[in-house]
Amino acid sequence: LTDENNSMTIPFYRALKRDERGACTVRLMLESVHSFLVDPLPSWKVHADAMSAEKVAKVTRAIQVHREMNEDRLHVIEQYASKVLHKEFFQWPFRWRDEWLPPP
Repeated sequence: LTDENNSMTIPFYRALKRDERGACTVRLMLESVHSFLVDPLPSWKVHADAMSAEKVAKVTRAIQVHREMNEDRLHVIEQYASKVLHKEFFQWPFRWRDEWLPPP
């Protein structure tokens, strides 16, 4: 679900969360990336009922292909997770810790 340069697409950037100043902070960017990884379409503020059946099918196929690739990657991550120095980065369910980032 990235473009030909492996970059995030325009819907991701349009849906980025911003603070009261209208700025996108590191914390908000990380939250947006996390939301995208959990469920891409809602994170983009895209609603399947507003899309054509053809477009829904195309996006669904793309998500399935990415899901299969990510299952392979998850296997590698799980192997690595048993060897890491900071296991809290791999806890499930994942939880942001305030001490990881400067205060907002």
